[in-house]
Amino acid sequence: MTKNICQIIGYFNQGNAQYYMKRVMMKNFSNKEYNFNLLIQNNMRFIYTKNYLGNNKNVFFFNNNTELALLIKKMDYLILSIDLNGWWKCIHDFDQKKIYYIGHGITNHFINDTMMDRLFVNFRKSPINFLLFCKKQYEYLVKHKKNVFKIGTLPQIDNLLYKQSKTSGILIVEGTDNWSIYGGRINQYRSNIFNLLTNNFQDMSIYYKGAWGDNPSALNRLIQQYANIKNITRDACLTYDYFFCDIIICIHFTTSFLEALLNNSKVILITFDFLHNVDITQPGIKERGWLLPAFVEFKTELYPNLLVAHDFPTLIKHINTIKTIPNYFETEDYSRDKNQYIKDSIGEYVPNISKQLINIIEKNELTNSHQ
Repeated sequence: MTKNICQIIGYFNQGNAQYYMKRVMMKNFSNKEYNFNLLIQNNMRFIYTKNYLGNNKNVFFFNNNTELALLIKKMDYLILSIDLNGWWKCIHDFDQKKIYYIGHGITNHFINDTMMDRLFVNFRKSPINFLLFCKKQYEYLVKHKKNVFKIGTLPQIDNLLYKQSKTSGILIVEGTDNWSIYGGRINQYRSNIFNLLTNNFQDMSIYYKGAWGDNPSALNRLIQQYANIKNITRDACLTYDYFFCDIIICIHFTTSFLEALLNNSKVILITFDFLHNVDITQPGIKERGWLLPAFVEFKTELYPNLLVAHDFPTLIKHINTIKTIPNYFETEDYSRDKNQYIKDSIGEYVPNISKQLINIIEKNELTNSHQ
């Protein structure tokens, strides 16, 4: 008998839908053994384009708990991918052993378990199954839960690497909304970065993806001073739409850094040391300031040939490397460090998320049947 799998896309009770949710949609992998269905919360209807990733007649929209309950009544397995909190009652009522959560982010593998305790407290409490791409997350959670499984890719990475096209643009990605806690200082750092890039790459388009929680008017005023920089932070687009850029610059530790490495882009990671000196006891900072080490610390001595800038002079040096050594990202030393960093972060990259998902479901069903 054919089994029904559905991926549920939604922010449920939170109501803060964003365009980037589209990145986690899975390709339609329906076959004679499994029917794949895509269920999208109605207030996120705008993220779906007809036939996106082969999804068409298998796509359904819902407004509330009652409508979603009717849709999942015929489902054998639920796949969740973003919102771990705020689910509607029908999801909580579903057999928890048949819910699979695909974790999106990559956690900096240098941080300690004390911070992991705070970051993943909800994961530890949840009875559902977890499929984790991140090696740090997997090694931490598997010590606390049995139903944790390691995977070798994510939906958005499969979709990203499928394109594999490059043009001579520059994408800048901020990795956290913590920028806002540094006040006016941060725009001076942004100005320094923008001036450096526009002076060195006058003929290249630059796309800036800031943090969603940042002050849009202040950022727009700054970016409007530069003719070849476009602010895409709140555009109806995805960061992944701009991974065609030849150069990708990531500010703070960010999942995009690893994705850019997998995409074989020219990549620079900026983790300026001034972030270490922030007073995290100040109002407005102490609530999220404890997260700073997760985004800042990067042991450059382990990967000396990756282009990581802890200060502005080093960033200038890395820009000169990109300009003067065209084949730098093809050298043996760079490839060795890149591959080691990827291995340390995610283990082995293995494509085809749907195949891995089905394999885990079938092994899990076999295990549960013998208990």
